[in-house]
Amino acid sequence: MPPTADSLLDQWLPAHLINSNVPPLDAEAAPVRQRLTEAQARLGVLDARIEALVLALTQLAEERENLSERVHQYKGVLSPIRRIPPELIGDIFASVSYKRTISSAYDETTVEQPPWILAHICRSWRDIALGFSSLWSSFHMKHDYRFFHCFPQAMIEEQLLRAGDAPLHVHFQWWNSRTPLEDTFFWDLLLLHSHRWKSLHIICATNENARNLLRILPTTKGCLSQLEKIEFLIDETDEDGVAAVTWNSLSVAPRLREIILTDRTCQQYSPSFTVCWPQVVRYHASGPSTRQLDILEQSPSLVGCSLSIDGGVKHDDKVIIHLNLRRLQVDHCTILDKITAPSLEELSILRPYPDLHLIPFVQRSSCHLRTLVLASCNTIGGLTSFLAACPLLETFVLQTSSSRNIPRVASLFDALHVESDDILCPRLSSFAYGLRHDVVVSSLKDSFFRMIGSRYRSHRLRTVRLFSTHFFSGIECPEEIYDEINRLEEEGLDIRYLEDEDAWDFVENLRP
Repeated sequence: MPPTADSLLDQWLPAHLINSNVPPLDAEAAPVRQRLTEAQARLGVLDARIEALVLALTQLAEERENLSERVHQYKGVLSPIRRIPPELIGDIFASVSYKRTISSAYDETTVEQPPWILAHICRSWRDIALGFSSLWSSFHMKHDYRFFHCFPQAMIEEQLLRAGDAPLHVHFQWWNSRTPLEDTFFWDLLLLHSHRWKSLHIICATNENARNLLRILPTTKGCLSQLEKIEFLIDETDEDGVAAVTWNSLSVAPRLREIILTDRTCQQYSPSFTVCWPQVVRYHASGPSTRQLDILEQSPSLVGCSLSIDGGVKHDDKVIIHLNLRRLQVDHCTILDKITAPSLEELSILRPYPDLHLIPFVQRSSCHLRTLVLASCNTIGGLTSFLAACPLLETFVLQTSSSRNIPRVASLFDALHVESDDILCPRLSSFAYGLRHDVVVSSLKDSFFRMIGSRYRSHRLRTVRLFSTHFFSGIECPEEIYDEINRLEEEGLDIRYLEDEDAWDFVENLRP
C-alpha cells in the first residue's frame, strides 16, 4: 500500500541531520532515500490530480464564459428596448439633438456628436436615424481662428441630403472679432435652402461682425418663406453701433412669429430689424424705451414679451393696450405705466423696483396673474397689498439680495402664513425663494419654514424650490436649512434646494 501524504509528513528526520551539515551514516541514509522515493512518487500523483483539476476548471470557466455570453444574448433579445417603437426612438434621438442649441454649442463637428453618433450604435438604430429626416435638420457652425476650417464641408453636404425636405434650423456663432469671414461655404450651401429655414440663431462678437454677416444673408422675397423664429445676439454693448445693425429681409418672412434680439439677462442693446410686427407673437429685446414702446404698439398679436429699457419713459397719457399679451418680463417697473394687458397671466420683474407701479398696473389691466416673478427684489413694502390684488396667483418666485429688508420679508412670510379662511393668495401652489444664506439662517428661517409648513398642511402648496442668489460661489446650504427641508420632505412636500447649475437653469428658464 503506497504511503499517504499524512504518513509521509509524519516521518521526521533525526534532529542532528536537520540542524547541521553533518553527513548521514550509511544506516541513516538508507531510510532517507526510501522516504525521498516515496515522497517524489506522491508528488507525481498530486501533480497529476492538480493537472486534471486545472483542466476541469479551465473547461468549466470556458463553458461559463460561453454560457454567460449566451445569457447576455438572450437578455438582449428579451430587452424592453427592442419593443420600443421606431417612432419613439426617433423622438428620443430628436430630443438629444434638440439640446444642442446656442447655449450648448460645440467647438467642432465630429461623428462623436449627435446626430452623427446616433447612426453608429447598431444597424436598426442607424436605419431609424437615417430615416428620421428632421434629426438632421439642425446645422451648427462656430467661426473663430481655431475651428472654422475644421468644419468638414462634406459633412454639411451629407447632412443636407439626410435632412431631405425637413425644415432647417441654422445656428451660427462668430466669436473672434479679428477673424474675417473668408470662407463662406457653410452659408453658400445653406443659402440654397433658405426657403426651408424654420429658425435662425446667430451670435456675433461685435457690431462689425454682425454687419458683415448680414451682407451675405438672404435679401430677396420668398427666400425666408418658412422662417418662424430668429435669435440674433450681439455681444458688444455699444448702443449707437448696434442701432446701425439692420436687416430688412425679415419684412418678407410671412411666417415669422418669434424674435429674440438680446441675451437672457437683458444686458445688450438689440439690433434694429425691419419686421412685419403685427404677425409677431413673441418678442425679446432691449434698448431705448421709445423704440421698444413703438414696437409694442405695432405688435398687437404679442403673447409673450421680454423688455429691457434704457432711459426714462415719457410722462404722457399714452397707454398701449395689449389684448393678447399673457407673459411679460421687464427689467424696470416704470414701463408698466405705459402698458395695459387685460389677459396677462405671467409677470416677471428682473431688477430692483419701486412698488408704486405694480398695483396701478394690475388694477388698470384688470388682469388675473397666475405667475409672479420678482428677481433682485430690494423693496418689499406694499408687496403684501399687491399680492392681495392677485387672488388667482398660483406660482410665486421671490429673490431678495438686501439684508435691509429682513423685517419686511419676515412680515411678508407672516402674511402668507395660513391661520384662518382669510388667506392671502389662496391658490398659491408653487413657491420659489432665492435666498442669502446669512440672512435666512439668522433672521428668516423660522418665519419662512413656518409659512411653508402651514400652506402645505392646509393642502394648498405642492412644490417649493430654494436657491442661492450667489451662483457658482461654492457656498453650501447651511445645515439648519437642510434640516428643515428634510423635515418637510418626510411629511411629503416636494421641496428641493437647487445647487449652482440647477439654480442658474431655474432662473434662466423664468424668461417668457
